[in-house]
Amino acid sequence: MRVRAILSFIAFALMIAFAVSYIGSLGVRVRAPSDRTNLSMTVGDINGLVVDSNILLRGVPVGKVSRIASSLDGATIDFYVDGHLRIPADCDVRLENLSALGETYIGLFPRRRDGPMLHDGQHIATESVIQPPSITELAVSVTRILNQLDPEAVERIIHEGDAALPDPNLVLPNLSHASELLRNTAADMHGHGRVLLSNFQTLLRNAGWVGPTLAGLIPGIRDSADNSKKILQGFSVGALEIGPDGMRKFGHLLSRVQKLLDQNGGDLKVLGEALRPRVKAIAGALLNFDPSQILSNILDTVPEDGAITLHVAIPQN
Repeated sequence: MRVRAILSFIAFALMIAFAVSYIGSLGVRVRAPSDRTNLSMTVGDINGLVVDSNILLRGVPVGKVSRIASSLDGATIDFYVDGHLRIPADCDVRLENLSALGETYIGLFPRRRDGPMLHDGQHIATESVIQPPSITELAVSVTRILNQLDPEAVERIIHEGDAALPDPNLVLPNLSHASELLRNTAADMHGHGRVLLSNFQTLLRNAGWVGPTLAGLIPGIRDSADNSKKILQGFSVGALEIGPDGMRKFGHLLSRVQKLLDQNGGDLKVLGEALRPRVKAIAGALLNFDPSQILSNILDTVPEDGAITLHVAIPQN
């Protein structure tokens, strides 16, 4: 029984050693590595930085914050990076957040690859540290901007926006009805929407010709734009030639035409519906019209030598 217990303890110890070594290979450290480069810097605001915050070299974790000491002049941050890394001294040091929730880290962004490198015990100049604006600075900036605004103008803008927005009691039923229609449409598809999206994805995969085709349309669009420009210039010249009086008369003409259409639109519709079958019949008859046969018959009457004899009758006096 005692031998079995000893073997069990040995097995557990081996498992723990393997787990610790594996976790260590993933980069998790219980203490700072022996081969490291210790650095420090002084900032005016730590921006939520804490001990063990990450040090990122272009987004890759390379170290940790080891100590933070505050003073009247600012806060001194001691941190380290892996000793095998050679980081240029000419680099930007930024205090940034991973998200809106915080998670502050120190980012190192070298400006060049050569030159002097950061060495152990070096203090980074404050001028090289870039800090995001603090809440106090943002509040001061917002207050300064608000003080420059005209309260009456802002009030007028708010009133205009409120007047432009529709009544919620009228819009919400329409939105509810639209959402119900959309839901019913999606439910009535019975899975065909997935097929539609799959087909659309297939079209996108085979749409490599679209880019060259659009690029080939650019010269034509440019020429069309030039032609449109000339047409608009012609309209402008014509408007200048007819003058204000001509524009006024042209406006009266359009008004009379519009009035004629408004008053006689129903009658014109009846006439159009009555004439449409006859116009279609005429168009069908014209399709049977063979101009080439007519020209052939005319040419058949011409002699082979090409001479045409004209018989002219002399009128009797």
